[in-house]
Amino acid sequence: MRAFGLTTVRDTQCGFKLLRRAAVEPILRRVATEGFAFDVELLARAERAGLRVGEVGVDWSDATGTKLRLFPDAWRMAVDLLHIRRRLAAERALS
Repeated sequence: MRAFGLTTVRDTQCGFKLLRRAAVEPILRRVATEGFAFDVELLARAERAGLRVGEVGVDWSDATGTKLRLFPDAWRMAVDLLHIRRRLAAERALS
């Protein structure tokens, strides 16, 4: 995600996110991505809005039976990242 220039966050896919409702509600209304890349767009928009985004370590235990399918899901996410990048660039050009 960082290579796409979307966010400075290292682990965008971690499911643990703590958000302040008042700060994030306006951003959530603008998130258009569904699926695995949803988190990336949320974080990218939060950073661009000037919200403080931080990372803290968590202890994690892998669960068997993941639903992630490496090739189709990774390909879909790459396409979504390109769409996010294009959307954010277009919005920046309009402002």
